[in-house]
Amino acid sequence: MSNIQNLTVKNIFILNGGYGKRLESLTKDKPKCLVEINKKPFIDYQLNMLNSYNFENVHLLTGHLSNKIYEYIKKVEYKYDFKIHLIKDPKPKFGTGSAVLRQAISLKKDFYLMYGDSYINFNLKLIDRKFATSKLSLMSVYKNNNKIDNSNVRLFQNLICDYHKNKNFYYIDYGVCLIKYKDILEFKINNKNLRDFDMKKIFNYLIIKKKLSYYLTNFRFFHIGNIKSLNEFNEFINNNTNN
Repeated sequence: MSNIQNLTVKNIFILNGGYGKRLESLTKDKPKCLVEINKKPFIDYQLNMLNSYNFENVHLLTGHLSNKIYEYIKKVEYKYDFKIHLIKDPKPKFGTGSAVLRQAISLKKDFYLMYGDSYINFNLKLIDRKFATSKLSLMSVYKNNNKIDNSNVRLFQNLICDYHKNKNFYYIDYGVCLIKYKDILEFKINNKNLRDFDMKKIFNYLIIKKKLSYYLTNFRFFHIGNIKSLNEFNEFINNNTNN
């Protein structure tokens, strides 16, 4: 494939274990990532975007209706330059943090983390370049001012200092992060008895330890977490027919 953009981190985890309840009847019998936009499942847009970079491995962390994701990926994986790994939660309500921790400890490398309902609308080389020279894990953020969705990030100097929904916050988690393996390993060592937890637990640990920095992008984000945002993404795709 031509025009591949080189990144220093070659692995990405995509969280695909959610139920997608806010999409109502659209996810009655299919996982959120297979909801169609212009006759293409949403995950196609994500994978096509990732295929413009030199990723070696895409790890799909699945749960709800994982068999349908598996069946679909087996039909299309030949199109991509990276290898797609499907990892199913070992039990219901395993938690996004638990799934990421388990896979990260197995991988033993730094990795990207992307949400299964997010579409990245900026060049990943920008966050990758900052990560390569940083000692910290990074979260991409956007100055949202509670407009597109509820803001959930507060910044202080070069760090993220709060991570929860708050009407007084200006910034929002964009949907893609770069996580250092050493930070995940430290979290595991210091939380040996923790079970079935969400990514918020890991983010807040890094915040307390002052190990979570950020990359601020000026490009608005898109996601399909609810009907309104799905329609906005559909409009974006219609206006950008090359996506």
